[in-house]
Amino acid sequence: DLLPNGDLIASGTTTGEVAPLEGVNVSGDAFATRITSEGAVVWTRQLGQVTLPLLGRPALAGSNTENISGVVVDRSGTISIGGITRGSLGEAHAGSRDFFLWRLNSAGTSLSLKQYGATYAPSTNGSDSLNSFIGDDEGNLYWAGGTTGSFADTNAGAQDVLIMKTNAFGEIIWKTQLGANNIGPGGDHSASEFCQAMALNQFSLYCTGSTFGSVGEVMTGGTDDLFIVAFDYRTGAAKDWLQFGSITSFPGGNNGSTETARGIIADSRDRIYVAGYSSGDFGGDNADPTNTRSDIFVFKLDDNHRPSTEYVK
Repeated sequence: DLLPNGDLIASGTTTGEVAPLEGVNVSGDAFATRITSEGAVVWTRQLGQVTLPLLGRPALAGSNTENISGVVVDRSGTISIGGITRGSLGEAHAGSRDFFLWRLNSAGTSLSLKQYGATYAPSTNGSDSLNSFIGDDEGNLYWAGGTTGSFADTNAGAQDVLIMKTNAFGEIIWKTQLGANNIGPGGDHSASEFCQAMALNQFSLYCTGSTFGSVGEVMTGGTDDLFIVAFDYRTGAAKDWLQFGSITSFPGGNNGSTETARGIIADSRDRIYVAGYSSGDFGGDNADPTNTRSDIFVFKLDDNHRPSTEYVK
């Protein structure tokens, strides 16, 4: 993401020591760096043996790998970094992987570190994956991925869709899990579902991903189906469901193979665009007649949020 002056904030995971005097990297540390528009590095910070004690955490709290899922910069220049950790960043670990939030100011000073583990968001020893991390104009943060535990509902299968909204300080406003009780029109979350990407506009929060089951309608029998769910961004309630399963498809296409979404955009007129890849004939004939390789697709939903013939490639 970009700071108000146009500088870039980049973040990721390192198995080395990218920040001076940070200490020995025990496994894989999160890092953040500020880069000017000319490409000059202003500062680099690493969530390691020096930074952690400054945040009141043990030096080896991050001795297991931290992976970054997204960076959000708000209007004031405060940097929020969301990711997952296999360690205990100052809180008892709740599962094999927990969400965490690392906040810094524009000068690179660490402000806070929060882990959504046994205290903040117990998930009954499940594993949480974070695939998308975005913000809004009010400073709120949105988290999306999947969980094998019971983060916000009783787990219904191998992995459930998980969506969470927090304020700028990481305090949970709401959390939603498509689990055993929060069931879509397809009626079956007993397989594995996960959210791969999110989009937010003034109408809804949109999540797109893949399911091995029946989220919005009965599955086609392929490896997995693409789905889109619209949530009320104020409450987290699911409002609309769409699965490319046994009923919904594009003219001339079928959903009998693997469809995976990788990105979604929702514009100010509530037009929805989704990009991903398919190993089958999703929008027409696959370029590989054996269907052993995947084609890239981009499609647009119509005004009723159903497949449009206007834009599918």
